[in-house]
Amino acid sequence: TILMLLPVLVLLAPSVDGCTTVLATKDATEDGSSLAAHSNDGEGTTDPRLVVVPAADHEDGAMREIHYALEEYPRYMDKSRGVKEYYPTGNQTARKPIGHIPQVPHTYKYFEETYGVINEKQVGIAESTCSGIFGAKAAGHGGTALMSVDTLSQLAMERAKTAREAVELMGAMAEKYGFYGAGSFEGTAESLLVIDPHEGWVFHILPDPTGTSAIWVAQRVPDGHVTVVPNIFVIRVVDLDDDKNFVGS
Repeated sequence: TILMLLPVLVLLAPSVDGCTTVLATKDATEDGSSLAAHSNDGEGTTDPRLVVVPAADHEDGAMREIHYALEEYPRYMDKSRGVKEYYPTGNQTARKPIGHIPQVPHTYKYFEETYGVINEKQVGIAESTCSGIFGAKAAGHGGTALMSVDTLSQLAMERAKTAREAVELMGAMAEKYGFYGAGSFEGTAESLLVIDPHEGWVFHILPDPTGTSAIWVAQRVPDGHVTVVPNIFVIRVVDLDDDKNFVGS
Protein backbone atom coordinates (compact mmCIF):
# COMPACT_ATOMS: atom_id res chain seq x y z
CA THR A 1 0.00 0.00 0.00
CA ILE A 2 1.14 3.55 -0.63
CA LEU A 3 -0.22 6.85 0.64
CA MET A 4 0.80 9.96 -1.23
CA LEU A 5 -0.30 13.28 0.17
CA LEU A 6 -0.65 15.56 -2.83
CA PRO A 7 1.33 18.82 -2.67
CA VAL A 8 -0.75 21.56 -1.11
CA LEU A 9 -0.34 25.30 -1.42
CA VAL A 10 -0.03 26.80 2.04
CA LEU A 11 -0.04 30.40 3.15
CA LEU A 12 3.17 31.26 4.96
CA ALA A 13 4.36 34.38 6.71
CA PRO A 14 6.89 36.39 4.64
CA SER A 15 9.73 35.35 6.95
CA VAL A 16 8.96 31.63 6.50
CA ASP A 17 9.40 31.12 2.75
CA GLY A 18 10.25 27.52 1.96
CA CYS A 19 9.11 24.00 1.13
CA THR A 20 9.25 21.11 3.59
CA THR A 21 8.99 17.44 2.73
CA VAL A 22 8.45 14.40 4.94
CA LEU A 23 8.81 10.69 4.19
CA ALA A 24 7.71 7.73 6.31
CA THR A 25 8.62 4.17 5.33
CA LYS A 26 5.98 1.43 5.43
CA ASP A 27 7.23 0.05 8.76
CA ALA A 28 6.88 3.51 10.34
CA THR A 29 3.15 3.92 9.57
CA GLU A 30 0.14 2.41 11.33
CA ASP A 31 -1.24 0.66 8.23
CA GLY A 32 2.01 -0.22 6.45
CA SER A 33 1.69 2.49 3.81
CA SER A 34 4.67 4.38 2.45
CA LEU A 35 4.09 8.12 2.79
CA ALA A 36 5.56 11.26 1.25
CA ALA A 37 4.23 14.78 1.66
CA HIS A 38 5.21 18.22 0.38
CA SER A 39 4.23 21.73 1.44
CA ASN A 40 4.78 24.29 -1.32
CA ASP A 41 5.37 27.95 -0.54
CA GLY A 42 5.19 28.66 -4.28
CA GLU A 43 6.77 32.11 -3.98
CA GLY A 44 3.22 33.40 -4.44
CA THR A 45 2.92 32.68 -8.16
CA THR A 46 3.03 28.90 -8.59
CA ASP A 47 0.65 27.33 -11.12
CA PRO A 48 -1.49 25.20 -8.76
CA ARG A 49 -3.12 22.91 -11.33
CA LEU A 50 -3.07 19.15 -10.70
CA VAL A 51 -3.34 17.26 -14.00
CA VAL A 52 -3.30 13.67 -15.21
CA VAL A 53 -0.67 12.83 -17.81
CA PRO A 54 -1.90 9.78 -19.77
CA ALA A 55 0.11 6.67 -20.47
CA ALA A 56 1.38 6.53 -24.04
CA ASP A 57 3.14 4.31 -26.56
CA HIS A 58 5.84 5.83 -28.74
CA GLU A 59 7.28 4.92 -32.12
CA ASP A 60 10.85 3.74 -32.59
CA GLY A 61 13.17 6.72 -32.89
CA ALA A 62 10.73 9.14 -31.23
CA MET A 63 12.20 12.05 -29.29
CA ARG A 64 10.87 13.49 -26.05
CA GLU A 65 10.64 17.29 -25.92
CA ILE A 66 12.30 19.04 -22.99
CA HIS A 67 10.84 22.41 -22.05
CA TYR A 68 12.20 25.20 -19.89
CA ALA A 69 10.80 24.76 -16.39
CA LEU A 70 8.37 27.52 -15.55
CA GLU A 71 6.37 27.15 -12.34
CA GLU A 72 4.20 30.23 -12.80
CA TYR A 73 0.86 29.98 -14.62
CA PRO A 74 0.79 28.77 -17.32
CA ARG A 75 3.73 26.51 -16.58
CA TYR A 76 3.43 24.60 -19.84
CA MET A 77 1.70 25.23 -23.17
CA ASP A 78 1.93 22.43 -25.72
CA LYS A 79 0.00 19.42 -27.05
CA SER A 80 2.86 16.93 -27.20
CA ARG A 81 2.09 15.30 -23.82
CA GLY A 82 -1.62 14.81 -24.41
CA VAL A 83 -2.80 16.92 -21.46
CA LYS A 84 -5.78 19.09 -22.46
CA GLU A 85 -5.19 21.51 -19.59
CA TYR A 86 -1.87 22.40 -21.24
CA TYR A 87 -3.27 23.08 -24.70
CA PRO A 88 -2.80 26.74 -25.73
CA THR A 89 -6.05 28.73 -25.66
CA GLY A 90 -7.08 32.19 -26.84
CA ASN A 91 -4.00 34.18 -27.80
CA GLN A 92 -1.59 31.69 -26.21
CA THR A 93 0.99 30.00 -28.42
CA ALA A 94 2.79 26.70 -27.85
CA ARG A 95 6.22 27.07 -26.29
CA LYS A 96 9.25 25.79 -28.12
CA PRO A 97 11.34 23.08 -26.42
CA ILE A 98 14.90 23.81 -25.29
CA GLY A 99 16.02 20.34 -26.37
CA HIS A 100 15.11 16.73 -27.02
CA ILE A 101 16.11 13.32 -25.62
CA PRO A 102 15.36 9.82 -26.96
CA GLN A 103 11.88 8.63 -26.01
CA VAL A 104 11.17 5.21 -24.51
CA PRO A 105 8.64 2.79 -26.09
CA HIS A 106 6.05 3.27 -23.31
CA THR A 107 5.47 5.95 -20.66
CA TYR A 108 3.30 5.54 -17.56
CA LYS A 109 0.23 7.47 -16.46
CA TYR A 110 0.79 9.90 -13.58
CA PHE A 111 -0.40 12.92 -11.64
CA GLU A 112 1.55 16.14 -12.11
CA GLU A 113 1.56 19.63 -10.64
CA THR A 114 4.77 21.66 -11.00
CA TYR A 115 6.51 18.35 -10.25
CA GLY A 116 5.59 14.78 -10.99
CA VAL A 117 3.55 13.54 -8.01
CA ILE A 118 2.71 9.81 -8.31
CA ASN A 119 2.47 7.35 -11.18
CA GLU A 120 0.47 4.21 -11.95
CA LYS A 121 3.30 2.05 -10.56
CA GLN A 122 2.89 3.82 -7.18
CA VAL A 123 6.17 5.71 -7.37
CA GLY A 124 5.68 9.05 -5.61
CA ILE A 125 7.77 12.21 -5.21
CA ALA A 126 7.90 15.23 -2.89
CA GLU A 127 10.24 18.22 -3.50
CA SER A 128 12.25 20.75 -1.46
CA THR A 129 14.66 23.27 -3.01
CA CYS A 130 18.06 23.54 -1.29
CA SER A 131 21.13 25.76 -1.32
CA GLY A 132 24.00 24.70 -3.57
CA ILE A 133 27.55 25.92 -4.05
CA PHE A 134 27.30 25.66 -7.85
CA GLY A 135 24.70 27.07 -10.22
CA ALA A 136 23.90 26.57 -13.89
CA LYS A 137 21.62 27.98 -16.55
CA ALA A 138 19.28 26.23 -18.93
CA ALA A 139 19.81 25.76 -22.65
CA GLY A 140 18.42 28.76 -24.46
CA HIS A 141 18.66 30.83 -21.27
CA GLY A 142 22.38 31.48 -21.08
CA GLY A 143 23.56 27.91 -20.54
CA THR A 144 23.44 24.35 -21.87
CA ALA A 145 21.67 22.30 -19.17
CA LEU A 146 18.42 20.55 -20.12
CA MET A 147 17.26 19.07 -16.81
CA SER A 148 15.40 20.93 -14.08
CA VAL A 149 14.00 19.17 -11.02
CA ASP A 150 10.55 19.51 -12.59
CA THR A 151 11.67 17.69 -15.73
CA LEU A 152 13.57 15.03 -13.79
CA SER A 153 10.52 14.26 -11.68
CA GLN A 154 8.34 14.03 -14.80
CA LEU A 155 10.77 11.63 -16.47
CA ALA A 156 10.83 9.51 -13.30
CA MET A 157 7.04 9.35 -13.32
CA GLU A 158 7.00 8.41 -17.00
CA ARG A 159 9.67 5.71 -16.83
CA ALA A 160 10.26 4.30 -13.33
CA LYS A 161 8.55 1.29 -11.70
CA THR A 162 10.32 1.66 -8.32
CA ALA A 163 11.76 4.41 -6.17
CA ARG A 164 15.29 3.13 -6.74
CA GLU A 165 14.76 3.14 -10.51
CA ALA A 166 13.53 6.72 -10.21
CA VAL A 167 16.58 8.08 -8.37
CA GLU A 168 19.00 6.23 -10.63
CA LEU A 169 17.22 7.48 -13.75
CA MET A 170 17.10 11.11 -12.55
CA GLY A 171 20.76 11.06 -11.60
CA ALA A 172 21.83 9.57 -14.92
CA MET A 173 19.72 12.06 -16.92
CA ALA A 174 21.13 15.02 -15.00
CA GLU A 175 24.72 13.83 -15.46
CA LYS A 176 24.24 13.30 -19.19
CA TYR A 177 22.20 16.37 -20.10
CA GLY A 178 23.10 18.87 -17.38
CA PHE A 179 21.09 20.16 -14.41
CA TYR A 180 19.98 23.68 -13.57
CA GLY A 181 18.35 24.76 -10.32
CA ALA A 182 15.80 27.37 -9.42
CA GLY A 183 18.36 30.07 -8.65
CA SER A 184 15.79 31.88 -6.50
CA PHE A 185 15.93 32.84 -2.82
CA GLU A 186 15.85 29.12 -2.00
CA GLY A 187 18.97 28.05 -3.89
CA THR A 188 20.35 26.28 -6.96
CA ALA A 189 20.16 22.70 -5.67
CA GLU A 190 17.26 20.33 -5.11
CA SER A 191 16.09 17.46 -2.96
CA LEU A 192 13.40 14.90 -3.74
CA LEU A 193 11.86 12.30 -1.45
CA VAL A 194 10.96 9.27 -3.56
CA ILE A 195 8.75 6.38 -2.44
CA ASP A 196 7.17 3.20 -3.69
CA PRO A 197 5.11 0.67 -1.70
CA HIS A 198 8.26 -0.98 -0.33
CA GLU A 199 10.91 1.67 0.33
CA GLY A 200 11.83 5.35 0.32
CA TRP A 201 14.86 7.34 -0.85
CA VAL A 202 16.29 10.82 -0.29
CA PHE A 203 17.71 12.29 -3.51
CA HIS A 204 20.01 15.37 -3.51
CA ILE A 205 21.29 17.10 -6.66
CA LEU A 206 23.13 20.24 -7.76
CA PRO A 207 24.88 21.38 -10.96
CA ASP A 208 28.52 20.44 -11.41
CA PRO A 209 31.16 23.24 -11.63
CA THR A 210 31.05 23.24 -15.46
CA GLY A 211 27.30 23.78 -15.66
CA THR A 212 27.04 20.86 -18.12
CA SER A 213 26.46 17.90 -15.80
CA ALA A 214 25.42 17.22 -12.20
CA ILE A 215 26.54 16.06 -8.77
CA TRP A 216 24.02 13.84 -7.00
CA VAL A 217 23.53 11.25 -4.31
CA ALA A 218 20.61 9.22 -3.01
CA GLN A 219 20.26 7.38 0.28
CA ARG A 220 17.72 4.70 1.15
CA VAL A 221 15.69 5.55 4.24
CA PRO A 222 15.99 2.64 6.70
CA ASP A 223 12.86 0.56 7.24
CA GLY A 224 10.81 1.87 10.13
CA HIS A 225 12.26 5.39 9.86
CA VAL A 226 10.90 8.84 9.04
CA THR A 227 12.86 11.71 7.46
CA VAL A 228 12.29 15.41 6.83
CA VAL A 229 13.93 17.78 4.31
CA PRO A 230 13.40 21.49 5.18
CA ASN A 231 15.17 23.23 2.26
CA ILE A 232 18.57 21.81 3.25
CA PHE A 233 20.56 18.71 2.33
CA VAL A 234 20.19 16.07 5.04
CA ILE A 235 22.44 13.28 3.73
CA ARG A 236 25.74 13.57 5.60
CA VAL A 237 27.91 10.41 5.49
CA VAL A 238 27.94 8.68 2.08
CA ASP A 239 29.24 5.18 1.35
CA LEU A 240 28.89 4.43 -2.36
CA ASP A 241 30.38 0.96 -1.75
CA ASP A 242 27.14 0.19 0.12
CA ASP A 243 25.06 -0.04 -3.02
CA LYS A 244 22.00 -1.31 -1.16
CA ASN A 245 21.63 2.02 0.62
CA PHE A 246 23.51 4.57 -1.53
CA VAL A 247 23.77 5.51 -5.21
CA GLY A 248 25.36 8.61 -6.66
CA SER A 249 27.54 10.31 -9.24
